[in-house]
Amino acid sequence: MTPQSARTMLAEMDLVEMMNHSVMNHIIDGMHYLCLHRSPKVTLKLYLIERDSNDFSGFLLHPHTHRYAFDTVVLAGELDEIKFGEREGGEWDRHVYHTETRSFRPAATAGLVPHATRHRRGSHYFNSTSDIHTLRAVTVGEPVLLGLHQFQDMESRSNLFLPAGRPEAMKFSQSRRPSLDDMKWLRSRCLDLLN
Repeated sequence: MTPQSARTMLAEMDLVEMMNHSVMNHIIDGMHYLCLHRSPKVTLKLYLIERDSNDFSGFLLHPHTHRYAFDTVVLAGELDEIKFGEREGGEWDRHVYHTETRSFRPAATAGLVPHATRHRRGSHYFNSTSDIHTLRAVTVGEPVLLGLHQFQDMESRSNLFLPAGRPEAMKFSQSRRPSLDDMKWLRSRCLDLLN
């Protein structure tokens, strides 16, 4: 996805159609996504991130895997993508996570070895279903806009890593479907960041 294609999709898409699959406060408060296209095999989304980190791990999201592979491009701002190697250790509790029910259950303890890569506007990164990753904001208070090309689900569940002995670290966001006014604001905000 390029800035030009994102601008074109935002201008041409019907707001009501986008509303059906978009989410305000997705996973964490202050991270929203606009769904530009959804099908069983390919989904195109824009993620608007206006939060710096969560309260427990210092990352934007707790380390996790995904049910699908995806390619991401930074359309505005910058961030660190952190991928982890898993090793023996007890610093993290690995949980099996079920997206549909927002439920998780402990599976094992693990050690995670991080490797961070800085990504700026125009930079891409790819994740497979086995990659453990998270994100970290670079500049406090600076929004980040990501374009995401998501492929079909290949796994029925994902893994979620929480700090050891801290299940309360998983705080669910106040996620909700956007209203029409929310969609107008999200589209305008994304277009501003794309310029």
